[in-house]
Amino acid sequence: HLHGDRFTLHSDLITKDHESFNCCDAKWSPFSDSTIATAEKCSVLIWNLNISQKNKLITEFRAAEQRGVNKISFSHYQKNILLTGSHDSKIRAFDIYNRKSIFELAYTDEIVRDIQFSPIFEHQIAAIYEDGVLAVWDTRKTDQPLLKFQAHTEPAFCLSWHPEEPFIATGGRDKKIRICNIKSSGIVCRYTLHAMNNPVSRVSCGKEMP
Repeated sequence: HLHGDRFTLHSDLITKDHESFNCCDAKWSPFSDSTIATAEKCSVLIWNLNISQKNKLITEFRAAEQRGVNKISFSHYQKNILLTGSHDSKIRAFDIYNRKSIFELAYTDEIVRDIQFSPIFEHQIAAIYEDGVLAVWDTRKTDQPLLKFQAHTEPAFCLSWHPEEPFIATGGRDKKIRICNIKSSGIVCRYTLHAMNNPVSRVSCGKEMP
């Protein structure tokens, strides 16, 4: 919690059962201010901060076979659906209530560096891959991406959907931020922003778009 100019600890999710917990991503549920998903190696853990007991873990499931989960993303339209992107080049969707896999997406051997459900198109998912390719998937057509675009010339690390418009921002080792317009005819780069001296490891889109 933020109190004035100081932070205070609300919950410590590390319990005796998870002392070696190595979190690589964490996301709030868009449907609940008390539900958090975290990714740890090949597993996803779901926590409920409203549980009065110290251990707030409510469920846990395996989300990758051998190579770890890199990123997770909640659906903006179905509160039980969670997406994972993994080192094994696969994107998987799970029902967090019954811990079952719903679908799996894969078309390349490249590592999935970041994934995100679209906040404006119910059936669309964006993924950025190790080779710099930005792919947009339609969850109703799981054999191939709907759209692909070479966003970066070196490994890409991150992406972010605009919350209200069909734009995606991406970042990578080439020290560039690409602002891409998602159209039915293809992906078009609208802007290229140059970082100062370092790779871009995280991007986040706000509502303002020139």
